Amino acid sequence: MNITLSADDVIVRKARESARQTGISLNGFIRTQLKRLAEGAGEEAANEFLKLTGSRSGKSSASFHFDREEAHRR
Repeated sequence: MNITLSADDVIVRKARESARQTGISLNGFIRTQLKRLAEGAGEEAANEFLKLTGSRSGKSSASFHFDREEAHRR
């Protein structure tokens, strides 16, 4: 099945570079992430999030900017 995505150019460039560093295409990277999500990797990510939030002070880095619209798009 083919799908079409919309994403910010900067995000796509960064994701493409990250995928390239691991030796796969952006398409392959996205396919892998979709498979993980479908197979329940979301639970694994949630557990990792809980572990990290329990070990941090609760303060975001100075460069972090929360974007409510972006969060809702996900």
